Amino acid sequence: MKNYIKYILLFCCAGTPSQAQLDNALSQKILEIRNSNKVPALAALSIKNGEVVELAAVGVRKSDEPTLVTQNDKFHLGSDTKAMTATLTAMFIDEGKLNWTTTLAEIFHDLKEMNSDYKSVTVEMLLAHRSGITGDLSKFENGKLLKKLRDPKLDPTTGRILLVREMLTQPPAFKSGSRFEYSNQGYAVVGAILEKISNKSWEDLMQERLFSPLNMNSCGFGPLGDSNGKIVDQPWAHIQTQNGPVPVILDNPETLGPAATVHCSLQDWSKFVALHLNAYNGKPKLLSSVSFLKLHTIYPGQQYTYGGWIRTERSWAGGVVFTHDGSNTLNYATAWWAPNRNLIMLSTSNIGAPSGQTATQEAINLLVEAQRIK
Repeated sequence: MKNYIKYILLFCCAGTPSQAQLDNALSQKILEIRNSNKVPALAALSIKNGEVVELAAVGVRKSDEPTLVTQNDKFHLGSDTKAMTATLTAMFIDEGKLNWTTTLAEIFHDLKEMNSDYKSVTVEMLLAHRSGITGDLSKFENGKLLKKLRDPKLDPTTGRILLVREMLTQPPAFKSGSRFEYSNQGYAVVGAILEKISNKSWEDLMQERLFSPLNMNSCGFGPLGDSNGKIVDQPWAHIQTQNGPVPVILDNPETLGPAATVHCSLQDWSKFVALHLNAYNGKPKLLSSVSFLKLHTIYPGQQYTYGGWIRTERSWAGGVVFTHDGSNTLNYATAWWAPNRNLIMLSTSNIGAPSGQTATQEAINLLVEAQRIK
C-alpha cells in the first residue's frame, strides 16, 4: 500500500504541466484525456492542407521523474513502422529489382530446405499478412526462436537471416493466401528480402531512402531512454501494472525492426504520412503514382492494403480514410489520414494498451471533433 501511495503522489506531482504545455485549448483537453486514462504522456497533432492546426504534448517522459514531454519529443511508433517498410519495398519495385509477385522461392533460392508451401508466397502476400507465417512467434518452436532473436549479441540482419532459415523450413501456420493473419514476422521477412537484394541493412536503407529524403531527422530504431544518463532526454516506455505505469527501456527484438521498431517526433512522422496523402491526391514523391496506387489498394476480401494501412470510410473524412495503430505493448501510436479532407491526425503515448490505446483514440476523436467545428 505504501508503494502504491508513493506512486500516486509521483504521478500527480510529476505530471503537473507547465504553462508551455497548456498554451492552447487543445492542450487543456489533451491533458484531461491524459489524466483520466492515467498515462505518463500523451501527444497529438493534426495537419490540414499542409499546415499544422493542432499540436499538443502533455505529461512526463518518465512516470517516476518530473521531466515534462515537449512537442519535439520522440515516440515509439510500433507497427506503424510497417507502412514505412512497405514504402521502401515499393522503391525496389519501381527500380525493377523486385516485383509484387516475386516469390520466396525466387528470392531465397539458396534455401534448399524451404517448405514447399512457402515457395509460391509473394511479396504482396507478405505485405498484406496473407503469407501463412505465424503471427505468434512465442508459439513457434515453443518460443525457442524468440529466445534466440532476443540474444543481445545477435545483430538484426543476422537475426533476419536466422528467422528466414528457421521459419520458412517449417510448415506455415495456415495455407498461404487463404486468410489474413497479422504477422510481424512476415514483415521481418520482407526486410530480409530487401537486405538480400541490396547488401545493406534494413536500418541503413530506411535512413538513406526514406528518412533522409523526407528530412525525418529525429527518426531512429529501438527503445527510447538512457538508463545511465543523468537527464531524462526522451519519453521512456512503460509497463502497465496494478500500481500504475512502471518505466522501462525495452522493445521488440531488433530482428523485427521492419515490423515495429521506428521512433521519431510527431512532426517527422507526419512527413511520412503526408508523402502518402499527397500521392493519393496526385502529387507523388519518391515513388511512382502506380506504386502508390498499389500501396493504397486493399488485398481482395479485406481492409488491409499492400502498403501497411487499413483502408475504410468515415463520414467526417468525406469518404475514404487510412489508419493504423502501432504498439510494442509498452507504447502506443495511431495515425489517421483523410485525403478528401487533406487531413492528417496523429497521436502517441509512452504506454501500451489498454490505457495508451484508449488515450490516443480519444485524442484522435478530439481532433476529429475540432475539424467538424471548423
